[in-house]
Amino acid sequence: MLGKLLREGHSVAIPWGLAWAERWHRERGANYVLEPLWDRGVSPETLRPWCIAWIRNCPAKVNPTFLLEKLIHALPKDAGLNAIARQWLAAAPPEHGSWSFVWQALMEVYPDDADLYRQGRRFLEEAPDTHGSWPHTWRTCRQPCRMR
Repeated sequence: MLGKLLREGHSVAIPWGLAWAERWHRERGANYVLEPLWDRGVSPETLRPWCIAWIRNCPAKVNPTFLLEKLIHALPKDAGLNAIARQWLAAAPPEHGSWSFVWQALMEVYPDDADLYRQGRRFLEEAPDTHGSWPHTWRTCRQPCRMR
């Protein structure tokens, strides 16, 4: 219900959401409050520790990519976040529908990173060519990288 109130734009729900997230951010469904808090303009610096804790603890069947991608774009030089995102990429199966979104966000921040490039190439080798992200990953991997 709280997530719904936030998504519908009820400004009174923002302080409720912040109080809830401070206490319950490790819960399986915390993303349903964290994501709309982000969309309502709560600062990335405020949400970062809760989002990171949730991403680290979320069950395998829960999708952390929305928050990962948003955090990468908002805090591009955050070394801890970079490490968590790379760990998620390494652990997630190439069939994951959102794998490429996290990879592409990291590639925008680190366009000459040889390890990321290799992860993208591995994705192209392992993911089915019908995967929706295959063309986007292929186009990115075609670009010159000075560190390759």
